[in-house]
Amino acid sequence: MINVGRRAAGSLCALVLPLLLLCGCSAMLNRAYRESAPHLEPNYTADTSGQEVTSYNMLVQVVKRWVRGGLSGGLLRFTSYDSNAGEDIVTAISEVMYNDPYGYYVGAYILYESASDSKGPAINLSIKYMRDRPQSETDTLTEAGGREVLRRKLREAMHSYAPYLAVEMPFYEESFDPDGLIAQLYTQEPLYALGFPAYDITFYKADKSQSRILEFRFAYEYSAAVLTRLQQYVEQIFREFCDGLTLTESDAGNALTLHDALCELLSYDHDTAAYDALRGSGRGRPYNIASFADKKAVGEGYALAYKALCDNAGITAEVVYGERASEGHAWNIVSIDGRWYHVDAAMNDYGEETAHEYFLSADETMRAALYRWDSTKYPPCEADYPAGEEAPPGE
Repeated sequence: MINVGRRAAGSLCALVLPLLLLCGCSAMLNRAYRESAPHLEPNYTADTSGQEVTSYNMLVQVVKRWVRGGLSGGLLRFTSYDSNAGEDIVTAISEVMYNDPYGYYVGAYILYESASDSKGPAINLSIKYMRDRPQSETDTLTEAGGREVLRRKLREAMHSYAPYLAVEMPFYEESFDPDGLIAQLYTQEPLYALGFPAYDITFYKADKSQSRILEFRFAYEYSAAVLTRLQQYVEQIFREFCDGLTLTESDAGNALTLHDALCELLSYDHDTAAYDALRGSGRGRPYNIASFADKKAVGEGYALAYKALCDNAGITAEVVYGERASEGHAWNIVSIDGRWYHVDAAMNDYGEETAHEYFLSADETMRAALYRWDSTKYPPCEADYPAGEEAPPGE
């Protein structure tokens, strides 16, 4: 005899999902953290046809399928079931809501009640979902098997200025570092960083699962259509600018040519820098390669623009985030003939004049000038550029 239990009229047994673990990850240098706004509650349908269940494993799979399908519930009919359905349904609901990352991600709680009729014992489920998880978003959940797949999906989302990305990772590892991947995409592909958003990341991890669902929400200053047109415009200006430069076979000489041309094109945006120092803003076009259009930038804009120029010229360059005189700042390191050197075009740009005080400099030189950075994240710059070895023109 299957014992599903009898219920008092109007009562319900419920398993209620506790509060989700929310991990807000910090964004890029001087960029704001934003919370996503709630959405309207979705309208889900129920499986009214009745689902036959013959084993506990089948019971769990049915509940999982209903949750992943966005159903509001359904009728479970226990046929030739050799265990206690009333006890098993409690365990099955717990397994789906706590041990399956998708159930943990979208579910609020599942109610159950006896629904036996002439066809035999049955249980009716009612599934409730989080109010801020509309079906249109849960349907976009995609799977990523590893760090490189996650990076590709993030790249696609950021390049298309998507406001939302949800990724299920069956075997998540801390080394995947999604926040670090976003930072890499921002600095490694500066031509696509002009619309870089504020963002937050939420991790959904079930109690007994290696899987995690990562939910990314991006907030942009402009619409995707506006950003796409702006990107096309900036790319055009960038290409025309590069076509007007005369480069040689010397990486050191070309690094100087790019540095001086950039300083001639841009001017340091003191108004933005002063505002950010007071208000902690740090968002906007002076921080990215749109400075090619505006012709004004702060340290981050100079660094990203110089990185893009070096990439185009075949010179290996990275963006360094740190501090100068205890204030947030960004600059570059470049690889010349197998050695790394610092370059800070922003601090070398004196308006009418271009200096070379922080050009192809060593770690020691930069530290003496009150630069600070996490040296574990960047290659060492062991010496200033040797004056006796093909010194760049003008040195």
